Amino acid sequence: MMGFSFAGKSGYATRVGRRDMTPHQQTVMVPGQLRGMGRSANCTVCAVRIALQGGGAYQYVRPIVTGAPGDLPNGTYVLTFDGRVASVQFHNGAWMAGICAA
Repeated sequence: MMGFSFAGKSGYATRVGRRDMTPHQQTVMVPGQLRGMGRSANCTVCAVRIALQGGGAYQYVRPIVTGAPGDLPNGTYVLTFDGRVASVQFHNGAWMAGICAA
């Protein structure tokens, strides 16, 4: 079965040669940076990267902060990784992710 993708300003459908139109998902580990509460620290982010239709573009979902120093104070931090920015909370030793933006 041939699928269609709507791309460009013209609104014309272009044929896509893939049989399944499901996005490709991959769990990845990427270096990250935390800033907040007067601190800055390196970390690793484990997230699911989803390839979007049209090729080349992707988004991250379910980011999990790992490898951050254990002495960070509770509070809100800005997490940056692979050109993305997310607001995360650190509370009693656990990280809670917010919304990712490109």
